[in-house]
Amino acid sequence: MSMFIPQDETTITLSPDLFELPVRCVALDDLGIDVYLLEVTPKLAEKWLHNKNRNRSIHLSQLNRIKRSLVQGRWEINGETIIFDADGRLIEGQHRCQAVLDTGITLWSLAVRGIDQERFKTMGQGSKRSAGDILGIRGERNARHLAAALRWVWRYENDMMMNPHPPITDDELADTIFDHAEIVNSIPYGTKKGIFIAPGMATALHYLFHQKNAAMANDFFESFAEGTNLSGGNPILVLRETLFKRAKRRQITRDERKAPMVILTWNLLRKDPNVLLTGRSSVNRILWQGRMGQKYPAIL
Repeated sequence: MSMFIPQDETTITLSPDLFELPVRCVALDDLGIDVYLLEVTPKLAEKWLHNKNRNRSIHLSQLNRIKRSLVQGRWEINGETIIFDADGRLIEGQHRCQAVLDTGITLWSLAVRGIDQERFKTMGQGSKRSAGDILGIRGERNARHLAAALRWVWRYENDMMMNPHPPITDDELADTIFDHAEIVNSIPYGTKKGIFIAPGMATALHYLFHQKNAAMANDFFESFAEGTNLSGGNPILVLRETLFKRAKRRQITRDERKAPMVILTWNLLRKDPNVLLTGRSSVNRILWQGRMGQKYPAIL
């Protein structure tokens, strides 16, 4: 289907006072399109879901983020729309409807009716605004790096270190900067060359370690990055060599497995700054297997 291109006789020109320059537009009635601000109740959500486009499935991570926003009272009318075709079939907005149905919490949303099913394939072509985008708009430097670090901090504080897709929404994540304003001071440590972990995770761990012992946290990450002046058996050296060997062998170690290695290394040094790891099984002391019932290591 070709895109609708309005002809001069079907368009009007808006007052330049609105957009500073004249803007051509088309009355939606001429296209058979209606726009509403709808109150989406659980009863309506159930009906619309029953009559939705059947070619789509629910993404649990997206659903959980919306449910979290509803439960925490963070849902806002932000211009995004629920979309129906001319027959009232739901073609965009099923996650919002399912969240209303699951939580029993009503939401308000803009809605558009009259969009042809053929145009469904063109939806979602714009990129979603991320937590990094939100922080950048607020004027934060290294915004995407900062967002990644804040996500790791949130995961640690909420016992979700092994969950790569935590349910926190991007706007909620961006707001955590107000509770962790000092994390920006950890960015230079998290971005040092020579650290075999993701910069966001390194920044978050430095920040969390810094809260326990500032001087030790700085020294830990300096040594972790540079690997100098470390005697044989030093836990930081064992950590570096373990991560380096795995990378050289192209053994993929998920970030979720690297984080507890760094924490366990830190914990060993917190208990005994002079501790040395010797013997063939020494590396096991900085490994966390995550077996049934084994608690994730807490930062000492």
